[in-house]
Amino acid sequence: SNTVSVLRHKVGHSNGTACDDHGRLIACEHSPARVGRYEWDGSVTVLASAWQGQRLNAPNVVVTLPTGG
Repeated sequence: SNTVSVLRHKVGHSNGTACDDHGRLIACEHSPARVGRYEWDGSVTVLASAWQGQRLNAPNVVVTLPTGG
């Protein structure tokens, strides 16, 4: 079919994106600064919002591995 639909609205200034091995969207966001995974039910799982005790500033690159990492 030749249809287009909205996947996400209000994307938090997403920059880097990738899909994991289950087809879920992983996105680096700037507002709020985090790396999130968008679940099939529409919910968001925050994968990272800080590193070594410091809040993320503006994540922009994400890589997924076939092993789930």
